[in-house]
Amino acid sequence: MLSNYGQYEEKMKNLFLTASLLFILNGCAAFLVGGAAGVGGVYYVRGELRSTVAHNISSTWRATEAAARQLQLEVRESSADQTAAKLSAKNAAGSDITIRLVRESAQVTELRIRVGLMGDKKISEQILEQIKANL
Repeated sequence: MLSNYGQYEEKMKNLFLTASLLFILNGCAAFLVGGAAGVGGVYYVRGELRSTVAHNISSTWRATEAAARQLQLEVRESSADQTAAKLSAKNAAGSDITIRLVRESAQVTELRIRVGLMGDKKISEQILEQIKANL
């Protein structure tokens, strides 16, 4: 009788461990999918607007340069390579604008937009929308 109880206990322990492992793995899979779903998300932190787009850095850079022309920004500095890019400009009101691009993967780029020293969310959002319209 005691040996049957021991086998039962061992089976229950294995079942519990298997169920726990499946729960953990499902949680990790949901986290990974959630991370991928973050493409397109926009957030504003400490005066900087950040957004991730599902486009490579080259096409995002071309869209950014076009947006600067369309918004009549006075470009002061412009540089880009295969992993990062930066555009510094001034708008008609004289506010400094910095747009940074960071390559997250082959087809994902993060945009970081700051207007002025403390940031201007409304203008940053307008710039982002113009960039997205060009993609």
